[in-house]
Amino acid sequence: MAKAKPIRCDEWNLLASAETCRMAEDSVAVYRRLANALATVFLAHWPEVHALPVQDLESLFHDTAKTPDTRYGGWFRKHFHKVPSYLRRAATMAAHGGVSSFMTRYRAWQGGDRRLRSQKPPRWGGIRSWPTLYAANGGAGAMIRHDGDAVELKLLDRASGDWLWRRAAVIRRGTRHENPAAVPKSPSLIVHGARLSLAQPFEFPHRKAVKDCPDRVCSVDQGINKQATCSIVCADGTVLARKFIHQGAHIDRRDKALQRIRNKARQTMGNGGKLAKGFCKTLYARAAGLNTQIARETAREIVLFARAHGAHTIVFESLKGWRPKGGRKRSDLRAKFHGWLHRALVAQVEMSAEERNIFVSFVPPRGTSSWAYDGSGRVVRDKSNYGRCRFASGKEYDCDLSASYNIAARFFARRERLRLLAQARGKGASGSGKAERRETVQQGSPAGGKTGWTTRGKRTDAHPRVPTVGPRTPVTLSSLWANQPALAAA
Repeated sequence: MAKAKPIRCDEWNLLASAETCRMAEDSVAVYRRLANALATVFLAHWPEVHALPVQDLESLFHDTAKTPDTRYGGWFRKHFHKVPSYLRRAATMAAHGGVSSFMTRYRAWQGGDRRLRSQKPPRWGGIRSWPTLYAANGGAGAMIRHDGDAVELKLLDRASGDWLWRRAAVIRRGTRHENPAAVPKSPSLIVHGARLSLAQPFEFPHRKAVKDCPDRVCSVDQGINKQATCSIVCADGTVLARKFIHQGAHIDRRDKALQRIRNKARQTMGNGGKLAKGFCKTLYARAAGLNTQIARETAREIVLFARAHGAHTIVFESLKGWRPKGGRKRSDLRAKFHGWLHRALVAQVEMSAEERNIFVSFVPPRGTSSWAYDGSGRVVRDKSNYGRCRFASGKEYDCDLSASYNIAARFFARRERLRLLAQARGKGASGSGKAERRETVQQGSPAGGKTGWTTRGKRTDAHPRVPTVGPRTPVTLSSLWANQPALAAA
């Protein structure tokens, strides 16, 4: 099955009259009532309808010339007589998808997939999605028409029961519509009281490797005191640019919200007791929203920095599944580790980079911060400032910046090893794609293996011995200099 193309969504804010907002709210209410009514039908007939296409699903409730007497046609004709065809189609697909998700979770619970033995079965929560507005090239059943900086929406007039066209101006939109590669899809109508907006999705093509791009990467070291330290590094070890990213203002707001929760909990519980369900849920929601904003803004700066300097790949340390061990219980260091957004940041960067045709790669994290980038050996951390370190040569340097250099060096070292591996197997450079993907999944090191920098064990003809790239010590930025005699001499 072909891989789905990435889809990204922009929010378009609309300016409309109070009457239009009221009609939009009524239209959303009718759509959700229709979707929930259809969901009850699909739940009752799920063994028969779970694999049917959307056209065949309508044969249960929509009367046509070919099927004039459907099973539930009379009831739906009475309560949803004038619903436009494309809105009915959107409600049908939303109901079928919601029931499918519920049945999957319910059957998993029946099969014993539970966190606790006493866990209760999932409950049907209804359909709460926003209606999809199909354009249909401006046809009779269309729900939206675009006209420059304005849109026309087909909305329900409750007084007459008719669906009428209403006009709204687009006062703010994103920048994805300016991308010539972006293909617009059908938007969704979002109503929040007197605020109207469109969730406008765009489809982007798959990422393709650029042949004539500069051989440089953007390496990112994620830290506790700074969100990210970025470096643009070439294959010969040249550092072109550096950037420190720190969302101090958002972090202060988040920490203040969490401190308010601690104070309220101390006042509520005293020396004992139990917090009520939903305790400080507003403050928890604010802290979670600030965390999301920190990850989004940091990811945006990383991608823009890589794109501005022509980097074809963004390289991270592979920290999936990592759990902190430092810091005493209830200490400030433990709180910093608990609020560290390393996985959220990587997820945001992956989504943004895919849209801009930039690749994301991962390298093993062991030793990137504890070894000096110039090859002088291990570093000694400054006890008064953990972000600073001292090399064996006596030079003091930023520890996160040195680690970002080493991350880029490990990426180039692994790429060179895969090239030599492909040559030894007689497949050429084009045969290294599967090997690279396999090694990325296994989190292999530049010299092979899961934990060390050399491989052990019995070799076979299928895996011939390949010369290792660099020394047995962890690869640093100086390893790239050693492979450039002219640069090292200079």
